[in-house]
Amino acid sequence: MILQLKVTLKYMKPPVWRRIQMDENMTFYDLHKILQIAFNWDDYHLHGFEIKKTNGEILRRKVLVEPDNPDDFMAKLMGASFDEQEEKIGKWLVEEKDKCIYTYDFGDDWEHEIVVEKKLPAQINTSYPHCVKAMRVAPEEDSRGDFMNIEEVATKELTAQINQQLARLHNTNKETKAK
Repeated sequence: MILQLKVTLKYMKPPVWRRIQMDENMTFYDLHKILQIAFNWDDYHLHGFEIKKTNGEILRRKVLVEPDNPDDFMAKLMGASFDEQEEKIGKWLVEEKDKCIYTYDFGDDWEHEIVVEKKLPAQINTSYPHCVKAMRVAPEEDSRGDFMNIEEVATKELTAQINQQLARLHNTNKETKAK
């Protein structure tokens, strides 16, 4: 099954968001890589996922973090106990409107609200992950959003750029699995 996620960079006006489709069997680590591409981040800061709600149940700050940092102070502080490379998206984001928060760069605290919009059957001739729509360029890394001069890019052009990058990720994943 394919999950359609709306990912909104919180506290931004005007809103910056992406509509992403991905296989529910992908991991949170895969989602991290997808979001790095979709928001044009450089992946040189820590990150984590906080599950807000799943299957109608409110969960208590269940956090998934990168396994390379199991002794990380922030991970311990946040009560992290799940490996993002093991946990499948579909296990945690089960129904429409289920949510989680992806935080990238614990200094700048770029929070992304991720909401399941739909569950869809996979489409023939569509590679996943896939960006359906991208609205506005994200702020530059390490900018804290201050003194931003965000370049305006047409939505279709931005979406196409993201999909070009996602295609490279998709091809890399195929090569890794083939080895």
